[in-house]
Amino acid sequence: MSSGKWREMRLQQLQATSEVVATACGPMEFARTGEAPFVLQFHGTPGGHDAGPSMGAAFTDAGFGVITLSRPGYLRTPLASGRTAAEQADAAAALLDALEIDRVAAHGVSGGGPSSAQFAARHPSRAAALLLTCAVSAAFPADIPKWAELIFSPTGARLTAWMMRVAPGLVLKQMVAQESTLSPKECAAEARRIANAPDLLAWVLDLTNGATTPWEDRRAGFHNDMEQFRGIEAAPLPLEEIACPTLITHGTADGDVPFSHAEQAHRRIPNATLQAFEGAWHILWVCECATAMAQAQVEFVRQHLS
Repeated sequence: MSSGKWREMRLQQLQATSEVVATACGPMEFARTGEAPFVLQFHGTPGGHDAGPSMGAAFTDAGFGVITLSRPGYLRTPLASGRTAAEQADAAAALLDALEIDRVAAHGVSGGGPSSAQFAARHPSRAAALLLTCAVSAAFPADIPKWAELIFSPTGARLTAWMMRVAPGLVLKQMVAQESTLSPKECAAEARRIANAPDLLAWVLDLTNGATTPWEDRRAGFHNDMEQFRGIEAAPLPLEEIACPTLITHGTADGDVPFSHAEQAHRRIPNATLQAFEGAWHILWVCECATAMAQAQVEFVRQHLS
């Protein structure tokens, strides 16, 4: 299958599970499961609305609805709908206006941390609670090597998927090494554990596919995120202005977004609780702490989002 045909097929799959609505800030794409009350998810970098089913599964299983927007620059949400984290927060509020939803629990995952924090700070009447999971919340030197985008290309994505089928341990070992501060021996053990668990292996494959393909339709959002992350040093996030209850969940061995981000957010957000998982790395949903994390996050949402 040619790259063009493959991209067209992939876009058809994505568009079958999402909607686009006109808002005061511009078009916004989102995926919705379940009914109110809703958790509003700000996906990571890269990503899109298709991150919702995997990262929001615990909430839907508990009876909450989940709305995952495609942040500006990703898939069918144009970058003009909001370049900065503050603008993306306003666009999320405009989406809630269009959907006639008053209050949500905001969930910022990884690179979605800045926009979710801005949402809670700028729209306090809409944020019943804030969850930050392995989230960027401080200055982040987002220097991505040129070769990294080759992995996200159509050829790279299909090669990764093929490698996950024929040699999952090899791919997983490299992934854990990139996303953690674990020793080589610990990385190998983590890779074996995931490779031997079919459900976790499928989750990782879905994440890889959902975060990056088709790359042409996520590239603008990715590069904009990198630019915005670098700008946090000059213009820190208004974490002190977040009034809602906040649950910060982070692994101490995160090699992507350092644990110091969680510590700083905990110090600066007035009503925050830090849930630290010793030895856990960036992709918490496949770490050994995943069940405990899901239980704590669901209980937190249940407590604060009526």
